[in-house]
Amino acid sequence: MTATMNIADRPSLLLCTLWLGVRLAVPEFTMAAQDAPDPLPSEPVFDAMLSNGSIITGRIRSMSFEGPLELVDEQGEDRIVEGEDLVKLSRHRSVVSQGGSEAPLVVLPLGDQIRGQLDAADEQTIELRSSIFGALSIPLDAVVGFSITPALNPQAEATTIRSLRDTARASDRLFLVNGDERDVTFSAVGESEVAYLDANRLQKLPKEMVQAVGLDPGLLQIPESPDRSFDFVFTDGSRLRLIELSIREGRLKGKTSIGVELDAPIDRIASCYALNERIVYLSEREAAREVTVPYVGPARPVQTNTTVFGNPITVNGRQFLRGLGTQSRSLLAYQLQPEDQRFQARLALDDIAGPLGNVVFRVLVDGEERYASPPVTSGVDPIAIDVDVSGGKFLILATEFGPGGGIRDYAVWIDARLIREFGDTEPPVAGN
Repeated sequence: MTATMNIADRPSLLLCTLWLGVRLAVPEFTMAAQDAPDPLPSEPVFDAMLSNGSIITGRIRSMSFEGPLELVDEQGEDRIVEGEDLVKLSRHRSVVSQGGSEAPLVVLPLGDQIRGQLDAADEQTIELRSSIFGALSIPLDAVVGFSITPALNPQAEATTIRSLRDTARASDRLFLVNGDERDVTFSAVGESEVAYLDANRLQKLPKEMVQAVGLDPGLLQIPESPDRSFDFVFTDGSRLRLIELSIREGRLKGKTSIGVELDAPIDRIASCYALNERIVYLSEREAAREVTVPYVGPARPVQTNTTVFGNPITVNGRQFLRGLGTQSRSLLAYQLQPEDQRFQARLALDDIAGPLGNVVFRVLVDGEERYASPPVTSGVDPIAIDVDVSGGKFLILATEFGPGGGIRDYAVWIDARLIREFGDTEPPVAGN
């Protein structure tokens, strides 16, 4: 028999004695001017989530770095959301992937990726045709790697992306479709072949034999991450961090972190994350403690932005970019900072759990339970939570067995994040 640990039955082990008082500021939105605006083009409806947990649903009239987000709500009223209050934009209804979703990917730093047909590549640039952005020329020193042969399914594509991002290498590397890998010096991609240097000899392979090309990490130019940016996800699976942005008259125009300028119709946007000093995703903050004690079988460690198996987070067929993948029974502890005010997330079982999965989510602050979910099963829409953590020292996230024990309890804390307030002081400067 495998010993188990009931986290909820032993809260005294989690208690912390230090409590810090921090003022909680609640963001506000206001009505826009009463002047009659121009008619909106036919464009999708978005949910705008604010830092106080509320949601405004409407169509985007305009959005930029310099100004607020302007929405037209379901009643036809204009609503203005100040930039510091916006957390996330997402399509009001699930969006089906559109045109180009089967094309290869160019993988970039900061989690970015662009999908498109690879027309050519050499030692300087990659020429790509995107179904959303058109023809793009991407500097090779801004690329982590790129796929040649499209993946058969999302899980296989996720494996390829992990190989490109996470595999340690001191040179360029070919990942072949038969599973072999070769350390080489990349030269070019032509119409039908991949050219490379091996022991200073020029070699070529048919494109259909090459799964992906990983480039030498030592030559990668990683852009600085600005204090404020927007992380856009598009309907073909492309993901791009924009440091310049303007949305007007149904089109998005912007500049990526690697300096590539984009122009796209707004109906190709799937979601948008606001990134700034007020929002901290737990997938980017190191846990102070992690414990997983399964009912039976192996203890799968917590994963960031994937399930415990490393697959994309998927609930009811819809993929989510950020979150924590856990299994029951697990405990995660994060040290809170004085500016941390609220914990927000959406709780669900990943589709991989199937009908037997059943878990209970608990949120504790310094050992005091602040939230406990009912038993959560597969097929249920994610449960949105907003928990006050102000003044706390430790945030505890527990994934516990449901009534069915620990069978296929593959849980996800979607978009798990902390909302921060700095009061009258300026936020810290990155790097200080």
